[in-house]
Amino acid sequence: MTLYRKYRPQTFAEVVGQEHVKGVILEEIKMYEDTPDEIIYDLLFKGIWKNHPLAFPVTGECSSILPMTREDIIRMVLKSQVASNGGCNCGGESGCC
Repeated sequence: MTLYRKYRPQTFAEVVGQEHVKGVILEEIKMYEDTPDEIIYDLLFKGIWKNHPLAFPVTGECSSILPMTREDIIRMVLKSQVASNGGCNCGGESGCC
């Protein structure tokens, strides 16, 4: 049995301390939106890609985050923040490749 399956929370009640996630995400979006070159980049891609998924900002929008409930956030964390979604990248002269 792999460790992430053994110790991964299986229910909402087992996940503790995730209430701050929404606030952190909103702050990241606001920081991104305060950078002029990112705004120009987003407008350019929106003009090029129209309604394609590449036209939308990588960070999402505050309007899509604000309605999220605690259960939505926990569901997202349980689904995405697991060891099986991790990876390792090496670059330069790290000796791993």
